[in-house]
Amino acid sequence: MTLLLFSIIFLLIDYYVFQGVLAASEKLDASWRSALRFTFWVPTLVSMLALAWWAFDDPYRYSPAVRTWVMTGLVALYFSKLFSVLILFIDDLTRGVRWIASFFTTGALGELPGQAI
Repeated sequence: MTLLLFSIIFLLIDYYVFQGVLAASEKLDASWRSALRFTFWVPTLVSMLALAWWAFDDPYRYSPAVRTWVMTGLVALYFSKLFSVLILFIDDLTRGVRWIASFFTTGALGELPGQAI
C-alpha cells in the first residue's frame, strides 16, 4: 500500500512538472523537444524502480551506503520537483487571477465601446 501511495504522489508531481516542461519547450526545435520530453521521464522511471526495490526486496541486505544513495537520490529528485511545483503553482495562481480579472475589465464582447479614459 505504501508503494502505491508514494507512486501515485510521485507521478502526480511528475505530471504537473511535466506540464511546465511542455510549456517551456514549446518554442524549441521538434527534435530537442522530443529529447527533452523523453529524458524528463528517465529519472521518474529510475525512482519508481527504486521504490519497487525498497518495497519488494530487503534493502537491509545491502550496505548502508547503497541505501543512503537510493534515499538521497529520491529525496533530492523530488525536493527539486516540489520546488518546481511551488513555482508552477504560483504562476498558475497569478494566471488564474488575471483570467478572472479579465471578466471584470472587458465587456462581454471583448472591448468596451467608446474611447478609453
